[in-house]
Amino acid sequence: MNPPIPKSRKALRDKLIEAAIAKFESISPGTHQSFWEIVISDIEYHAQGNSGNKNNHFNENRQVIGITALVTSGEKHGALLARAVQCAGLLLLSFLVSWFGSNRLVSMVVSLLVLILLSGSLYLTYNAQAKRMQLALRQYGETWVRHSAALFEYEQELLRFVYDLDPYDAVPPQLQPKRFQTQILQIRARNQARFESNMSGLAACVEQPPENT
Repeated sequence: MNPPIPKSRKALRDKLIEAAIAKFESISPGTHQSFWEIVISDIEYHAQGNSGNKNNHFNENRQVIGITALVTSGEKHGALLARAVQCAGLLLLSFLVSWFGSNRLVSMVVSLLVLILLSGSLYLTYNAQAKRMQLALRQYGETWVRHSAALFEYEQELLRFVYDLDPYDAVPPQLQPKRFQTQILQIRARNQARFESNMSGLAACVEQPPENT
């Protein structure tokens, strides 16, 4: 078993990891995985003898989930709003027809006016909803572009440095995986030799994020 990390190093390591988490969350809003979930997932992935990064595509997954939720929400609200306008218009039409029922000409004119107003309301409702959806999707597309290259690499750097800084010890106790403790100790032994260089690397990474963050 490896000797424990000196308290001074552990304090510095914890401070750097805290800064890395804050930076990660600031550039990764709405991710379906938390920082620690990603780290733990990679720990278990490597502990089973795999190589590489299990979470290379979490950015794309987040974008797909976000766009799907956005479209679904927009369609739902648009349909409910249109249905409400239709019901209100039909109720008003029924009331006016019954009110002016004794005079057919007046009844027809009023009914025609109500139908015109109802059609106009539905058109404006759908048109406004379509414009909001187009704007939201365009903004989401711009976010995708900003988030793709430099930010993705930066996120991976944060995760890699934290992983190499003995993350199993740094993970909050209630989140620590229990299934691969022997393998985790082996990973810790391999990473211990790179501890100093990774401390410096993570510090530089936190201090100098990409320009488009």
